[in-house]
Amino acid sequence: MGAYFSAVSSIPAPPVKFFSLLGLYHLLPIHFPLTLWGIDAPFGRFARQDGQGSKLLWMNGNIAWAAMEIVAPLTMLYNILKSPRALSAKSFIIAGCYITHYIHRAIISPLILSPSRSPSNIIVPITAGSYNLLNAYCLYTALAYYPTNRSGKAFYGLLSGWAIGLILNIVHDEILNDLRRPKHARRFGGQYLSEEEKDKKASGGRYAIPRAGLYSLVSHPNYLAEWFEWICFACASAPSLFISVPDHKIPFVSDYWQPQQLLHPSWMFVAFLIASMLPRAIRTQRWYEKTFGVRFPKGRKVIIPFIL
Repeated sequence: MGAYFSAVSSIPAPPVKFFSLLGLYHLLPIHFPLTLWGIDAPFGRFARQDGQGSKLLWMNGNIAWAAMEIVAPLTMLYNILKSPRALSAKSFIIAGCYITHYIHRAIISPLILSPSRSPSNIIVPITAGSYNLLNAYCLYTALAYYPTNRSGKAFYGLLSGWAIGLILNIVHDEILNDLRRPKHARRFGGQYLSEEEKDKKASGGRYAIPRAGLYSLVSHPNYLAEWFEWICFACASAPSLFISVPDHKIPFVSDYWQPQQLLHPSWMFVAFLIASMLPRAIRTQRWYEKTFGVRFPKGRKVIIPFIL
């Protein structure tokens, strides 16, 4: 382990390409109004494989999910092993948290725990995998060149918050997976089987309303838990929201925009997650209300209890 992290003394500036890629990263959340009002990502309940177009554009949902998520830990591991800039001890721990999350997302969840998922359009793993490549590179570079200065108690307290968020995210993902498992294989929520049968009749025989855990309050507690997880991660890894941009020209960015500061990649990650997940959560809430009608629990919020 000692070969991959070191005490930080004098820290050189990161590569210029880091600022170029981070500048481009800032443009990605502008899809928010499109995904809120017009476009559904073609996977899960919003997948459409109606025979129009080539079936080569569609792939097994579990494999698609694994393929796009495995890019994240592999990119982080590659940089840990090959980057000329080693990580501080705390940055190494933070990188380990990132890898832990995505090992679950890429291997354990889709290939071991999850029942069969709906087909996914091939554009989903391509675009999501590309995003994970960009995000993991930017995060590693920030961890290497802008190591956290959080004190020990604050640092480990925030990592505890990260772990709580991860566990709650996994639990509520599994509650959703239970809806597609046979009765004998359920992990949570067996007490709602009779209600789920009524839900399936209302939805045409396929879908049911999740009710266990925090689903009693909101429709997307798994999203809420993931937001909490990565906000704790960002607070631990990046006490400052912004990083200063060098004065020299940044390829592909300075021709159009010359920022003095850019959002730290850890906080850029949080911003992108919210911009990506909130529109889907809102559209799914509308789908629930339309599909289940009066059976959908009145007053259940989208993602933040009692608020949104």
